[in-house]
Amino acid sequence: MKAGVIKTNALIWTISGVSYFASSSLLATWRKERDEAIRKGLQEQKRGPKPQTDPRALELQKLVRENGELTEQLRKARMVIDVQKKVAAVLGRALPEMETLV
Repeated sequence: MKAGVIKTNALIWTISGVSYFASSSLLATWRKERDEAIRKGLQEQKRGPKPQTDPRALELQKLVRENGELTEQLRKARMVIDVQKKVAAVLGRALPEMETLV
């Protein structure tokens, strides 16, 4: 039998007299993993330590934001009430005071 060379997409190598074989699908998997690692390594990353997420700090931020929103709503409501008082004064009607409504 004549020895011949078989061309495949596989990789065969010999180290210290031991032959190793890697199929084309394994090579494709290795290449895909290598390409993904290269892409991941080239992505821009934030520098420095990661910020600590304290649940109390998150709750405080939420409450401060909510307080600001409610303060703004109260300011707008007071403006509307002041306009209603002025309109009532022009029309000659008296509106009850704010404290008596509560």
